[in-house]
Amino acid sequence: MKYDSLALISGNLLTLYDDGISIIESIDILLELPLDNKYKKSLMSIKISIEEGNTLGVSFEKFPFLYPKFFSGALKISEDTGVLSETLSNLNIFYNNLSNINKKLKTALRYPLLVLGFLIGLVFLFFIMIVPSMYETFQSMNKNIPSIIKKVYEIYKYLLSDKVYSISLIISLIIISILLFFLFKIRSKEKENRWLLKIKFIRQYYEYIFIMNLSIILNSGMQINKGIDLCMESMNIKCINNEMKKLKEKVSKGNSIENSLKDSRILSKYTLSMIALGGRGSNLHEVLIVSSKRLEEQLLDRLNKVVSAINPIAITIISLCIMVFIFLFILPMIDMLYSGAI
Repeated sequence: MKYDSLALISGNLLTLYDDGISIIESIDILLELPLDNKYKKSLMSIKISIEEGNTLGVSFEKFPFLYPKFFSGALKISEDTGVLSETLSNLNIFYNNLSNINKKLKTALRYPLLVLGFLIGLVFLFFIMIVPSMYETFQSMNKNIPSIIKKVYEIYKYLLSDKVYSISLIISLIIISILLFFLFKIRSKEKENRWLLKIKFIRQYYEYIFIMNLSIILNSGMQINKGIDLCMESMNIKCINNEMKKLKEKVSKGNSIENSLKDSRILSKYTLSMIALGGRGSNLHEVLIVSSKRLEEQLLDRLNKVVSAINPIAITIISLCIMVFIFLFILPMIDMLYSGAI
């Protein structure tokens, strides 16, 4: 599923619905949007389903791999409670913000990945061309070869002499890296990874998702436990799912939402105090909307700062690598020049 597609569909559906255009006509218009083919095909099937008498939420439920259960479930309940417009608005805001955050994160990581690729290429070039040339230069002048150059050259010659071993080693390293990546990904889904909550940006990100989900549940009119179940089925973040599970257990025992969230490890003290005030004044949904907007502003501000800091950090890393290269390999050559060896 794609957050930008979900935001585009919910946002345009909201506009068309508020303008009094029928759902079927609205879907015809949605098909003209710049969506992936799989989303366009799903919308055509959804249109047919609605023409057959099914509701909007039920029709979206038929494509769980494109539309989260929380998305279709919220639509389904809001149609029955008469708050479809408000639910579409909240879904649009939620998925649009998630899409923007993901895009900015990808942009922030793009430059470091390019730097990493450059460094890997530099090391490869250094390993197969520069070091052998330097070694042969030292050897031709009958000078003592620096130990670092000698060791690197020995590794190079060994790998060159046994190509089968070299190729096997490279393939093995690639396979191990891929396996470790997927193992980490699987374990991240299974384990809570509490250490991530110590990173302020990630904690705020989790807090924002939690608050927005809870806000949509309350606004749509769905039963709190049913809404939490839909959230957990649509969510693959263990920390948030655990918090949702605790909330469900406490609410099932008769506790209010604000009291059930008192010991939350995701929510900040400020958010908890706001929720407590909202619960007393019977305007919890409005309080959650205000809190989500505050978190949204903080997240985007912090993300902008991270993006602006990436470039100088990457340049510093490249500079350090160049300095190390000069110190270990170029300076010995300069010493030889000054000693009259050349």
